[in-house]
Amino acid sequence: MTDEYDGRAIVLVDLFNRGVLDVVIANQKQPALVYKNSVAPGNHWIAFKLVGTRSNHSAIGAEVTLETGATRQLQTVDGGMDSRARTTDGCTSGWDGAGARTVS
Repeated sequence: MTDEYDGRAIVLVDLFNRGVLDVVIANQKQPALVYKNSVAPGNHWIAFKLVGTRSNHSAIGAEVTLETGATRQLQTVDGGMDSRARTTDGCTSGWDGAGARTVS
């Protein structure tokens, strides 16, 4: 990267719905930068959109666990790492208060 902007926030997001993460950088008084991931997706992937409760629309704290054979993956929706950056749309999620669910 060769930019010399004053970066303030970074987001890893699948902008083009290809199953790979791209990078968006927000800069102070300068344009945002988008770095498109050029890796060709080679595996299958799944996405979830969370809808939380009335007081937690972003479903912060929700978890999704995927298991296949001996492989287990867990992701948790968090609220960001700064008071100015918050998760608004979850691409991984769980079910608030509903317990575990098996989907086949």
